[in-house]
Amino acid sequence: MAVGRPALLEREGFEVAAGLAARAAYDAGVIGKTITALHAKIGYMHWWTNELRSNIDFNFMHQDIPGLIATAGATPAGFFAISGKAGANKELVHSHVNLLWSPASFVTTGIEYQWGHRVVVTNLKGDSHTIQGMLRVQF
Repeated sequence: MAVGRPALLEREGFEVAAGLAARAAYDAGVIGKTITALHAKIGYMHWWTNELRSNIDFNFMHQDIPGLIATAGATPAGFFAISGKAGANKELVHSHVNLLWSPASFVTTGIEYQWGHRVVVTNLKGDSHTIQGMLRVQF
């Protein structure tokens, strides 16, 4: 070994060969495809009075996920896994509407309704309906 030369450099040829083999194994297992996506959002705030206001919004998102990626989560029995690649979102639609009241500058209370619709790449679908309340005090 040369004076002042680290021992790692003595094995440089082995390190490079092992790194190339690991990279080749990784590249063989990775599938890269472009996913085309579209997203739109619109919202509106309306003040009924100085203390009372409402918000409404609508969101839409769609992705064209390639079939090779979409079916990669299939199990040996032919059923799709709910999580992983088979659980990727194909389409999401979401909307809110609320009513907020601010009786003082540091207090806000309100109620909100949310609706959502989801479709995954395996075409499983679901809807959600949520009502929530809020009380915020700032100090």
